[in-house]
Amino acid sequence: MRQLTLLRDGVKVDEFRLDLPDVIIGRGRSAHIRLDDNSMVSRQHAVVRERGDGHVLEDLGGANGTFVNGYKIDVHPLRPGDHVVLGPDTLRYDFGMATSRSLRPVAAPSAAQLSDDSVIEELGDDHFGAVEDLAEVREARRQDPPPRPPPMGGLHVGGERTAVASKDEIERLLREMAQKQGPHVVLEGSDPEVVVTLGDGPVSIGHVDGCAIRLPGRRWFFGKLAAQLVRQAGGWCVVPEAPFWNPVALGGETVTRLRRLEDGDVIVFRSASYRYSRGEQR
Repeated sequence: MRQLTLLRDGVKVDEFRLDLPDVIIGRGRSAHIRLDDNSMVSRQHAVVRERGDGHVLEDLGGANGTFVNGYKIDVHPLRPGDHVVLGPDTLRYDFGMATSRSLRPVAAPSAAQLSDDSVIEELGDDHFGAVEDLAEVREARRQDPPPRPPPMGGLHVGGERTAVASKDEIERLLREMAQKQGPHVVLEGSDPEVVVTLGDGPVSIGHVDGCAIRLPGRRWFFGKLAAQLVRQAGGWCVVPEAPFWNPVALGGETVTRLRRLEDGDVIVFRSASYRYSRGEQR
């Protein structure tokens, strides 16, 4: 058995057992996996079809497309570990776990539901009528494409219609999803979000251009380097470099020696705060 694990900002939100031949991902009553608070997802956005011992993911032609491991797809054979990115949400294709919940209690969408819930909203009143299958939904969308995104980027939202993302917005979301799969820190209050991926080596934090994390402002010689993030014993730690000249705080206390970081810890400097995440949950 396989499952889709729903992740938001790397945090596991839900687990869906793929125990139906066809599983529709979208918004509203006509979807088995409902991402109702994700306005970038169409009512019928994609379908996961059972194929032998595995599954195939098929995009249904919605406004923002379907991406797997950073690439836009039409049809894609899924492999364990694949990341399906739908706007701000990620669905990871995994081996089934006992904790996943069955989709069998979710009623399959009817032709009437497809036309009422989605096709009228996504395509307009000209497409009103019975929809025999999902192939017709996809073909109708290709014949009458959604409105073009605004040229300056950002989202175009109209009522409860699907929010149409610009190319730049989609690329930003894909980049952030990739960055958040592993250990990383996020600059608190940044908009758009500033994410710094933590690799294998030390990460310097300070007031000079050579630092991996550049803090605002200037400091005297002894305070130019504020701290380092180092990987030690399978985890990440913060090491203060100038606790007197450029103090670093963790959990409301000034850090004077190496401290192990826990998921969600906020590293506070005088002029900036960074939240640590160990990355995607399993």
